[in-house]
Amino acid sequence: MSLEGETIDSTRTDARSPDLGFLDDLNPEQREAATYTGGPLLILAGAGSGKTRCLTYRFAYLVRRFGLDPRDILALTFTNKAAREMQGRVERLLGPSSPSLPARGESALWISTFHSACARLLRRYGERVGLGRNFTIYDEADQVALMKEVMEEFGWDAGRWPPRGLLALVSRAKDELLGPAAFAERAEDFRQERAARAYARYQELLEERNAVDFDDLIFKAVVLLRENPDVLAALRRRFRHVLIDEYQDTNHAQYVFADLLAAEHRNLCVVGDDDQSIYRWRGADIRNVLEFEKDYPDARVIRLERNYRSTKTILRAANAVISHNLRRKGKELWTENEVGDPVIYYQAADEREEAEFVAGEVAGGHGRRGLPYGAFA
Repeated sequence: MSLEGETIDSTRTDARSPDLGFLDDLNPEQREAATYTGGPLLILAGAGSGKTRCLTYRFAYLVRRFGLDPRDILALTFTNKAAREMQGRVERLLGPSSPSLPARGESALWISTFHSACARLLRRYGERVGLGRNFTIYDEADQVALMKEVMEEFGWDAGRWPPRGLLALVSRAKDELLGPAAFAERAEDFRQERAARAYARYQELLEERNAVDFDDLIFKAVVLLRENPDVLAALRRRFRHVLIDEYQDTNHAQYVFADLLAAEHRNLCVVGDDDQSIYRWRGADIRNVLEFEKDYPDARVIRLERNYRSTKTILRAANAVISHNLRRKGKELWTENEVGDPVIYYQAADEREEAEFVAGEVAGGHGRRGLPYGAFA
C-alpha cells in the first residue's frame, strides 16, 4: 500500500467517506497538515494553534483513510501526561468500540514518550545490546548514588566534584551519542577529563548490574538499530508512520532514533515551534527544526498560525517581541478572539517580588472580575 502524494480536499469531507467527518473540526491549515501524506512534513505550530489536535486527527485519519493498524503508527512526545492526552483523543476519535483499537499490554498503541518507546523496544531486543530483559531503569536518585560510589572508589572529593555536575556532563555526552571513549577523546579540559573517567566507570557498574539510566534508553535503542539491520528492517516495516510532538525539544540522539526509523518510507511528521525552544540547557537542538528542510529536501512545511487561546492584544505584543529572535523560520500568529485588556509591563526587583505580583494579579482577577483560575497562564 503506497501513501505517496495522497491528500484529500482540505475544504470539505466527501459524503462517501462518513468515517472522515471528524476532519470538519479542523481549520484549513490543520486539515492540510492532518491529511498530507506525500513524504516528510514539518508543522510549524505557534502557541495555542491546536498542534496536539492536529497530530491526533492525523493519527485517526491514517487509520480511517488508509486502514492502517493503529499499532503501526509511532507517535512520540515528551511527557507521560501529553502521551496520555494524545492516546485519549485518538481513542475518542476512533470510537471506544472501534475494531481498529488494539487491546492493552503488549499490543497497546505506540503513543508514548521517547524514553517509554525505547524502553519497550529494549525489553524485547535488549539482549542484542547486552541487556537482560529484566533490566532496571535507574531514576535520578539511583544515578546520584551510583556516581557517588564511583567517586568514593576514585577517592574524589564530592565538594570539589559534585556528583550531579558529573552526571550532567555524562548525560550531555549520551545525548550526543558519545560513549566513554569517544567522550574522553573530545575532552577539552581537566573537568571533562575527570567526567570521562567517571563516565567509563559509571557505565561499567550499570552494565554489571543490568541497569540503565534514562539517557541510556535512547542511546542503546540507537545502537540497537544501527548494529542490527534485521531489527531495523522489521521496525521500519512495522512503523509505517512516525509522528513527533514538540520537535524543537529533541536532542541529537532522539533525532537519530527517529531518522533511522523513517529513513526508508520517509513518512515522518514533526510538529514544533522554533519560538518555544527553551531546553537547550538539557540538550535540545533547535537545528532539528531549523534544518529540517536541509535534512529532508522534499519536505512540506505547513504553518499553524491561528491562535485559539489569546487575545489580539497579547498576540500583537508577543509577535513584536519574538520577531527579534535571530534563529527562527518565521510566522505571524493571529486570532479572531477579542481585543482584550492592554498589556501591563512590570519590572520586579527580584524573583520573590515577581512571584508576589503575578499571584496578586491572578487573585485579583479571580476575586474582582470572577475569572476562573484556568483563564490565567
